[in-house]
Amino acid sequence: MYLIHEPDPDTPLEETLQALDDVVRMGKVIYVGASNIEAWRLARALWISDKRHLRNFVWMQNSFSLLDRSVEREMFPLCADQGVGFTAFSPLAGGWLTGKYRAAGTYPEGSRMTLRPEPYRHLERDDVFRGLAALDREARARGVDMSALAIAWALHHPRVDAAIIGPRNAAQFYAVLGSTTISLSDEDGPRLAALVETGAY
Repeated sequence: MYLIHEPDPDTPLEETLQALDDVVRMGKVIYVGASNIEAWRLARALWISDKRHLRNFVWMQNSFSLLDRSVEREMFPLCADQGVGFTAFSPLAGGWLTGKYRAAGTYPEGSRMTLRPEPYRHLERDDVFRGLAALDREARARGVDMSALAIAWALHHPRVDAAIIGPRNAAQFYAVLGSTTISLSDEDGPRLAALVETGAY
């Protein structure tokens, strides 16, 4: 599987798809996909591939978490309709769903909010911190790690085939590994999403 990291605005999509088709025909890769791509661009890419008889994108890799559900609006329906797989990256929203951020400005040294905070500044809101506290209480009531519950939620979505994690140490790895043992009901998915959105518990 070979994925483009993001669309290149200076390169025509047709040229990118032709290059990927060439790589597949040379036997260097078997399947191609895309990351950080919009639903409209995926739809256009699939149309171009079909029209020109090129290998098409069979997999998407976009951000998806309890704090970023934007792909539910257009990408998930498109992937379902076209039979395209989906991997969630950043299922912990850059560490926001691990429980390490309790209030604005109180960020652990070495965390993303001290190293590269720009993509997450929009989360510095009271309602988000209330939602995180509610999710933490839910995780404690279940006897699981908050990060494991957040990843289990992402994996429970019927359109998600896999999730990418990025632990920095063994403790973080084992914490999120617990997500594979958490069983969620169909009712748990929307309930946990609402919990994070409203902060109610």
